[in-house]
Amino acid sequence: MTDFYVLFPELVLISTVVGLIFSESAYANESYRFSFWIALFGLVISSLQLFLFPVQGEYTFLDGRWAADGMAIFGKLSAFILVGLMILHQRLNHPEHSKGSERFSLWIGVALVLSMAASSLDLMITYLLIQLFFVVAISITGFDRKKIRSSEASIKIWIYFLASSVFYLIGSILLYRFTGSFEYPEIYAYLQNHQLPERSALFIFFCFFCSLSVLIASFPMYFWLPDAVEGCPRESVPVILLALPMMGLFLLMRLLLWVFTRPGLSVGNWVSFGEFDWSLWVASSAVLSLAVGGFLSVGQVRMYRLLGTFGVAHSGFLLLGLMVSNRMGVGALLYELLCYLIAMIGILFSFDRIYIVTGSDRFADLKQTLNRQPFEALCLLLFFSSLIGLPPFAGFSSRFAILGATYEDHWPVLAFLSVFLGLILWIPFGKVTYAMVSGFSSSSASRGRSNNFGQIPLILLLSLFAVVSYFSDEIIQWTSSSMPMILW
Repeated sequence: MTDFYVLFPELVLISTVVGLIFSESAYANESYRFSFWIALFGLVISSLQLFLFPVQGEYTFLDGRWAADGMAIFGKLSAFILVGLMILHQRLNHPEHSKGSERFSLWIGVALVLSMAASSLDLMITYLLIQLFFVVAISITGFDRKKIRSSEASIKIWIYFLASSVFYLIGSILLYRFTGSFEYPEIYAYLQNHQLPERSALFIFFCFFCSLSVLIASFPMYFWLPDAVEGCPRESVPVILLALPMMGLFLLMRLLLWVFTRPGLSVGNWVSFGEFDWSLWVASSAVLSLAVGGFLSVGQVRMYRLLGTFGVAHSGFLLLGLMVSNRMGVGALLYELLCYLIAMIGILFSFDRIYIVTGSDRFADLKQTLNRQPFEALCLLLFFSSLIGLPPFAGFSSRFAILGATYEDHWPVLAFLSVFLGLILWIPFGKVTYAMVSGFSSSSASRGRSNNFGQIPLILLLSLFAVVSYFSDEIIQWTSSSMPMILW
């Protein structure tokens, strides 16, 4: 019966997709459909199950291929909240696109794959989930078939995701060759008593890191992200900018904890297996991601492409938290991920409402936005301030925690270099702010037509943003002290 409770969210989401397909076929010619309510109901029931029937401690089933631990719960809740907000925003701001169930089905599929990936303890199951996610991501990016940029972005994503699949498969096969298993617990048990050859361990790590860096959009596999964000339909951009990095980060954390490190959480540290130290590799990728993303952002003149470069730069901060082998580092990493999710989805929702009025994402077309849509403009600047790490917002606290953990872990040069590269992101933020504020007049009466109900998702995000910002110290302390619970 416990297995049923653990799998209940996934079963509900599968039933939700079936319900959406049935709704599309049965009510195709009806003026009112139930797609929105079916999708939202499935996500709410899946989320409630995590609170009503929690699994305490580490619990594995399906012969150790599936886990019900803190990491799985964290991943599931993040996915359900993200997709739920996307569906609510779509319904309130794009009602003309809410009748069909195609987008809702794809988004529920994203939540399903993220939920399963956060629980997987088997390399081959994870590989299949990655392929499924790739299919969904390519379908979402190329949804607007009549737009050339959408088609070009989907082709570029297909090329990079194909390379990612090849690297992951090679790494899995080589790891199986030495350990005789695809399951993390058995691989971990083998590596407790045996040591991988240094060159083999280096090549295996190279394959896995190159594969998952495509999802995270970090150096050297970052080229696809700005094009994908620009070509993707606006409503589905959170999948590319948020869901893919979340999945890559969860998979990379499980892989590093089970395969390339020894347990050291009881004393606050991890120790790498053998003589191969992967932290230098991750540190190099983090700095290069920050540098590339920062310098690319300076020359951007379109909002969505700018957010794509910000996604590349932010992958560097995530890798810094993952590189620091102690509780504080991973605790700050989880808090940074939470702040990034809130800030980025707030920016996307705010700008989507601005785009409805302006019809363009060019900075030059944002003039007098503060006059036309003051609430959306202020929300955009607020969330942007947190994204680049301006005090006193949550993004500053998370950034300070990650850089502080990096410094204390004997990487002072890396910490100061990351601070400098992070400051580069302030330049495009200044350009966006100037574009929206220019032409502002307090006596101006020109206001764009705006649906006030469409502000509800932003109000919910602002409430969550205020809580996370005000209780930043408490949340960071909780994530750091609860590492044994989160990574049971």
